[in-house]
Amino acid sequence: MLKAYLAGPMEYEHDHGRGWREELTPGLLKLGIIPIDPTLGGEPGHQTRIIDTESSALSQAKASHDWPKFTELMHRVWVNDKKWVDSADFLIVYCRGTDNLSGTIREMQEAYEYGKPIFLIVSGDPAQLKSHTLYMALRRGKIFVAFDEFLSYFKNYLAEHGEAAIKDHEPDLFQVSQKVLIIKDSRELLILKDCHHPTHFDLPGGRLNVNEFTISLEESVAREITEELGSDIKLKINYQPVVAGRVVLWDPRINDWHYRRVFFVCYEAQYLGGEIVLSEEHVSYEWVDVKKFDPTGRFKPGLAEAIKSYLLCKK
Repeated sequence: MLKAYLAGPMEYEHDHGRGWREELTPGLLKLGIIPIDPTLGGEPGHQTRIIDTESSALSQAKASHDWPKFTELMHRVWVNDKKWVDSADFLIVYCRGTDNLSGTIREMQEAYEYGKPIFLIVSGDPAQLKSHTLYMALRRGKIFVAFDEFLSYFKNYLAEHGEAAIKDHEPDLFQVSQKVLIIKDSRELLILKDCHHPTHFDLPGGRLNVNEFTISLEESVAREITEELGSDIKLKINYQPVVAGRVVLWDPRINDWHYRRVFFVCYEAQYLGGEIVLSEEHVSYEWVDVKKFDPTGRFKPGLAEAIKSYLLCKK
């Protein structure tokens, strides 16, 4: 089934944007479309948001200039909205020509970057909207002036093209991370206790920085090793990847998974000696037996699977 994220003004609406979403939802369900409603907290059956409480807390934080609290609250909104946009197959945006779209613009930009269709329903004259908004809708979808017009169009579109045409998006976007599997005496693997997650460990290494596109991958790995393990450690790294995978980041500010997706490669390295001096990113380290260690549940899911695959070759 297709999933549609219902985007549109909330912050300055008297009903926080619930009314039009409730009006449109029955028509979507008849077409077999699952609505992702941010005023309720996601998909039916998985709704977690209490919009009145959230809006009140944000307003109070702004009025009192409690910027740390405001940032904390808004960060959760930001992350959840991005997750819902990511999980949707397309966007339905409803607004008036004179609306301040604010966060809706960001959601449209996210969908646009991933090639997701954007269907804009406008009450009033679409020409009153900002050119940037109109461009994204026209480039990725179509503009309508009524719910019935959209529902009729979409019904015919599905009959003619099928769901696959809606799901045909652009290539995904990933951050890139390089990890190092450090082995001592051919028997032990170095793992680092993550300071941000109560139960998870990590491997040395990290994501490429924005200014590292033009430098060698080896230089980027060397920077990460020095930052995380100190300058005294001595390694012999084989820069032929031994395993790869995908993970999402853990966000300690909301105690939940973040929306950022990371593609990682792992290199194997021999520990030659030197003192290990940890950075603030990790609280401790362990050497574990490569023949007995089970990473399941001790790392981010994607990384745990990659390490497990690597260790199988060591047994």
